[in-house]
Amino acid sequence: MPAAHYELFLAADADMTGLNLLAHEDIALKAYFETRSRYLADLPPNMAFNQIGEALPTVLLDGRVQGTWTWDPTALAVRPTLAPGRASRGLARRLSSAAEALRSGWRGRPARPDPNQLTLAY
Repeated sequence: MPAAHYELFLAADADMTGLNLLAHEDIALKAYFETRSRYLADLPPNMAFNQIGEALPTVLLDGRVQGTWTWDPTALAVRPTLAPGRASRGLARRLSSAAEALRSGWRGRPARPDPNQLTLAY
């Protein structure tokens, strides 16, 4: 994490803590198969893993899976797919703030964004 981002993290609104957008195949989800119920709770495994066991890009809130997310390079926005009953205005606001942080790392907006581009430059 760049030093400037760490300073922002330290000064973050307490309401933003606990929200994590995990990347595809993030080891936080894959590390311990036996303890997946800790973060899946009552959700089925397909809310965080595909049919061959790869970890999906996942929305975690306070250590619990809420659903998955994708990056929309055209709108420069996070597009969540939340589990039934997980959507709330508070979570939507927090996801919007997370998208703002991701956009801050994007170097310029290309005239025609490449839909396959997911890399953020810092």
